[in-house]
Amino acid sequence: KFGFTLGSAIDMKIFQKTSWQDLTVIKQKFEIISGVLDNLKSCCELKVILKAALEIGNLATNEYGKYKSNVNSSQLQRKNSIIGFTLDSLCKLHEVKSVDGRSNLLIFLCGSLKQLHPEVLNLPNDERFKDLELIRGWSNRQMMNEFEELESFTERMLFELNEKDEDYGNAKQDFINFKRDSKTKLEKFKETLISTRDETLSHFTQTWNETQSYFGQSDNTRGSASSSIEIFEDVSKFMTTMWQFFFYFDSAVKVEQETSSKRKQTRTKTDSKDSLKSNGSSSSSSSFID
Repeated sequence: KFGFTLGSAIDMKIFQKTSWQDLTVIKQKFEIISGVLDNLKSCCELKVILKAALEIGNLATNEYGKYKSNVNSSQLQRKNSIIGFTLDSLCKLHEVKSVDGRSNLLIFLCGSLKQLHPEVLNLPNDERFKDLELIRGWSNRQMMNEFEELESFTERMLFELNEKDEDYGNAKQDFINFKRDSKTKLEKFKETLISTRDETLSHFTQTWNETQSYFGQSDNTRGSASSSIEIFEDVSKFMTTMWQFFFYFDSAVKVEQETSSKRKQTRTKTDSKDSLKSNGSSSSSSSFID
């Protein structure tokens, strides 16, 4: 049977209770991603690491750190950009092994940074990037679909409100009042939903465009206007790349620290042995003289 039924009223009541919360959650997810993008772009420690990786990459016989052919010298002089560095190569630095196979380029990078910029070694544990692992599990495209699903369900509720009522006898007036109040609330929610979605996606897109421009990762093959799907795919790939690099970098820091500690212990033991030998020789000489 068609029309606005008691079941419709129950669905309406549930939707009114959860819709605002659902909208807030979706918006907060986009804000978290935008916040991490801003933090990555403004992070001085990350800039130091990337520049050091670029220099090491240029010294190695690898593709790491090579400048893109379409980047001119004036672009390379821009102070607020890290143009020319291929971020995908970050996750390959640990694959470049030393001759004996006991170390790799990323561990060497950490050792170099330890000498010049020890403050950057704890970057993977920085509070600003605690959401990186969480974000990489999100589907930006699914988040967009959630906006669309909310709008679609709102439209469906509004449509049902215009359907003919069942005959509820004495309760009919209460039903009419419920429908009128529900329609007012739904129309307000729909207006807020559309404005929130447009503002959120606009800010998200702008933040991503600024971030990929800063890191020199713009894809010129897609033209000036990328679709939402392409942007979401690019952001997901970028976040996964950064999370992987932070993971590999943190592991390399720990290996370098462990290796450094072992070297220090070895030197201490060697110095102790040399000291004992020296003391032994001195004692022997003193006895001989006496």
